[in-house]
Amino acid sequence: MNSNISSGRTVGVILLLTFILGVLINQFLQGPIIFSEDFLNKVAANSNQVILSVLLVLTSSILALVMAVILLPIFKQSNYSLAFLYLAFSVISFATYLIDNTVILTMLGLSKEYVAAGASEAGYFESIGAVFYQARWWTHYMTLLISSLPFFLFYYLFYQTKLIPRFVSIWGLLAVLLLLVEVLFSMYGQSLGMILFLPMGLVQIFLAIWLIIKGLKSPARDSVA
Repeated sequence: MNSNISSGRTVGVILLLTFILGVLINQFLQGPIIFSEDFLNKVAANSNQVILSVLLVLTSSILALVMAVILLPIFKQSNYSLAFLYLAFSVISFATYLIDNTVILTMLGLSKEYVAAGASEAGYFESIGAVFYQARWWTHYMTLLISSLPFFLFYYLFYQTKLIPRFVSIWGLLAVLLLLVEVLFSMYGQSLGMILFLPMGLVQIFLAIWLIIKGLKSPARDSVA
């Protein structure tokens, strides 16, 4: 039981850190620059900020992978197959974040070349830039799509094991489904609004604080082996 409390608090800290890093990266460091219509100028002008954001994404991705490793021995007591599937999806999610941010670093290189070339070759770089802009948009949304899979299993396994209150697990599952709906509709050019991401953020904050205070419960006796 003490081990569960300790592991739960560690997971809570990781959830809180990844949430803070996500807001910092997407709302302040990376999002306003990379998704700007004038990104060819902005990325080069804010190169240190972009590189910092990439390093923070890497940090956040590693933390998420560490969380999956911590939870593996706990989850596999209840459902061996899904526990390892959760870990596998976490590894795949980590890989997609690496690909997504490799594209961003490529955009940084392109932006620097654009600024160095000047107005004489602006049309050429703007054409290439439009392609890279779309490439980054698609890798970003594919990353969101794939990263929702480990989170769905995360909340489903918590629902099954009863290691956290059931209402939090259900809240988390619904939040992941809403995120998936928004991502899929956006990929078809029919965004329903970023408000659908809000429940995911709220449940992550709530669960993080809950785990830091309470830790994980002891495994339910009637868990499925």
